[in-house]
Amino acid sequence: NARMRAESVRLNHDLEQTRVQVRKLRSSLEKSRENEFRDPLTNVSNRRYFERVLNKSIAEAQSGSIGASNPAYTSLLSIKAEREANLMALQSRRAAMQSELAMAKARQIDNPDVAAEAQKINRDYDVLRKQYDELLQDREELRLRGEVRTEREAVKFQVVDPPTTPLAPAAPNRPLLLFGVLIVGLGAGCAAAFAMSKLGATFSTSGRLEKVSGLPVLGTISKTVTDARRAFDAKRMRLFYGATAALGGVFILLLAAEFIQRGMIA
Repeated sequence: NARMRAESVRLNHDLEQTRVQVRKLRSSLEKSRENEFRDPLTNVSNRRYFERVLNKSIAEAQSGSIGASNPAYTSLLSIKAEREANLMALQSRRAAMQSELAMAKARQIDNPDVAAEAQKINRDYDVLRKQYDELLQDREELRLRGEVRTEREAVKFQVVDPPTTPLAPAAPNRPLLLFGVLIVGLGAGCAAAFAMSKLGATFSTSGRLEKVSGLPVLGTISKTVTDARRAFDAKRMRLFYGATAALGGVFILLLAAEFIQRGMIA
């Protein structure tokens, strides 16, 4: 009995799992059928769904489930009849045109002169058509050129003051700049000489020596200048005067070159 109960429990468990799988399979089948009639990206009904609904509606209408007095159904039937009539008319027209074409080919075979004349007319038509297209293209190009020319003429420029070459540079003022450089050079030289005199280890007066050292000065010895020293000092003074004259000469030469250049430009 215990074995039978265990077997019964196992069978019930297997049956329950089978039922779960069947439900899953049914759900998957329904989902697959639904996806068949819907777009997977937008979830909108696709053409198959509309065809299915339309076929179902037509079948219901034919079976009599939809009343014959339905205006939509009546409109659809009238549209269908109209389209079928148009189709029959087009088919008959096609048959007539095919018969006319066959008769024209037969006449061309019977009369080659007419066929040659028709081919000549077709060639002339192609040539004239090509020339006509070229004339249309030329007319369009002329129209566009006229529009461009009109736009160009609408915008005109008039030169009021023509450009000219300047006779002198706008900046800086070269003579004033040269004079400023000369003054700055002289000032820098004087400042350098004064600084060197202050940085030296000698004292020009006894009072300065007493002030710096803080001790009383008992006496001083006058400066003795030898002939060699006088000659050396005179030589240094000549070099100083020569350098000063050279600096002035360079300043004058630069000014003269500046004015000569301006005269050549003028």
